[in-house]
Amino acid sequence: MTTVASREALTYHLEGTNRQSFIDVAVQTLRSVVVPEFREWTMKLVHKSLKQEAEENQSDPIVSLLDGVHREAFRNQGLGNPLAIPSYAAYNVDVPDLVEYSTDNFVASNATLVGRGIDLESLISIGHDLYLTKGNSDHHPNTYSSEYVGGEIRLPSSKTDTHLLFVHEGASLKDLKSQISSHVLQNVLGSGSQWTLESFPGTGTSGRLSRQLLESHPWILRAAAINQVYYDTGLFGVYVQAKSGHAAELTSGVSSVIRRLNDLSDAEVSRAKALTKGNFLRSVENSSDYLAEFLGRWGTLDKAFSPGDYVKEIDNISRSDISEFVKKFLEKKPTVGIVGDVWGVPKF
Repeated sequence: MTTVASREALTYHLEGTNRQSFIDVAVQTLRSVVVPEFREWTMKLVHKSLKQEAEENQSDPIVSLLDGVHREAFRNQGLGNPLAIPSYAAYNVDVPDLVEYSTDNFVASNATLVGRGIDLESLISIGHDLYLTKGNSDHHPNTYSSEYVGGEIRLPSSKTDTHLLFVHEGASLKDLKSQISSHVLQNVLGSGSQWTLESFPGTGTSGRLSRQLLESHPWILRAAAINQVYYDTGLFGVYVQAKSGHAAELTSGVSSVIRRLNDLSDAEVSRAKALTKGNFLRSVENSSDYLAEFLGRWGTLDKAFSPGDYVKEIDNISRSDISEFVKKFLEKKPTVGIVGDVWGVPKF
């Protein structure tokens, strides 16, 4: 079993043979998750792991930037909370806290059960055997929606390089057209660095970030498009790492690249759509990735989608759809996070 925690969901994935013996094991395993037994002595190991994880995150400028930008973009709201626990709070988590969390959240109204390679009857049987309490039907994800605010954050760091994250409000899972447009735009921008050659689709010299930033500014070390899609909202923008002494010019250049996204050629859109389809189809070849895609991309919509259906939706996206998405997110105030050398960065 593997577990993945995101800002909006906690996902457990079990993989095994399609036999009754595995289904029985799956039921018992999932039941131990949704009705856990917490013991005081295990918390010592948990505290140690939480402390270590928190210290590692604090020393990573990218993790610090992502948490900081979310904190400013969704100030005092759910998505503004850090993904990992801060180091000062690592020892404050105790058994009663975990019991309260599991009681409030591990309920039928908050759960989605998805299977691949298993018949519907067996899947329903697993759901029944978990004995989830009904919970509060009003506790739909939308009840705790976060509204984009925007802002800026400058974080102290011992690093000499400049790390910049420049984002606008992005797409939500509820808006399929905007969601796909954001993935296509992500491939228009691409990613790259000064020390790697193109090794897989969407990286290297073919994207706008390489052509408009890396090629003309050798002091920019790497750049990548950022696309965070959540239930009600999202974040879309660019992350860059550069040598110190160029923070002001770096911020201006990244802002210009984002503003120019409203001027796309048919060739760029066609290529980016092909990359979006290829990346998606590769991701669903693996069972765990397929289920993650199902829940993350279209599991919140009102109808079921097969991978083929989703590919058709990508084909149906037009340049005008993408331009409309760009126009919409440029109307909102950006959120800017910067770590390291911040001298000369303007106020936003």
